[in-house]
Amino acid sequence: MDTALMTGLIIVAAIVIIIGSFIWERKRAEKMQAFAASRGLSYAKQDQRWVGIDLGWPYGNGRSHKAKHVMTGEHNGRPLVVFEHYWVTGSGDDRETHHAMVTALQLPRVLPELTVTREGMMGSLARRMGIKDIELESDDFNRAYKIKSPNRKFAYDVLHPRFMEWMLSVNADGFTINSGYLVYATGGRLEIEQVDGKIAYLDTVAERIPSFVWSVR
Repeated sequence: MDTALMTGLIIVAAIVIIIGSFIWERKRAEKMQAFAASRGLSYAKQDQRWVGIDLGWPYGNGRSHKAKHVMTGEHNGRPLVVFEHYWVTGSGDDRETHHAMVTALQLPRVLPELTVTREGMMGSLARRMGIKDIELESDDFNRAYKIKSPNRKFAYDVLHPRFMEWMLSVNADGFTINSGYLVYATGGRLEIEQVDGKIAYLDTVAERIPSFVWSVR
């Protein structure tokens, strides 16, 4: 095939991809906006304020962070935000783009940082090697989850026996408390079909935090 023809076909293909991506993103934004309105939430296609707040992972990973398809408002009296966190890692042939769906409820006050995530294979290996995170009263919970906090007592106060029992019984994903927010972040793009369920999950987590935690200084 003629080199000039090949080059032309590549350019045309690239233009088609760019136009297709633009149309797809515009339609997606329209769906997001309609969904937000149906839930009484405000919508912004992009709002960089949210990537400047440490809400836990993926904050601090990579570069070129963007908060896209941002929905804000109130839910049961609590300020709420849902957005798609975009960022980039690597460069050249190793460059990768990443997305995470972030759902967060603002708490009545700023609390110590607490991160509860599923225990992966590397975590299990580290545990066998004697490298430990915070360990609680439940061996089953310690095997299933990794707990990190600069305040061990706070972790114990929040993750009381009934809380741990509930998380194990429903195979809960985990959560983060940071910067005055209760956060549920998962890998992948924002999917409107998942929004209600993730908000309900955060509601349930918030309800299980003991009331005395809010008054402890």
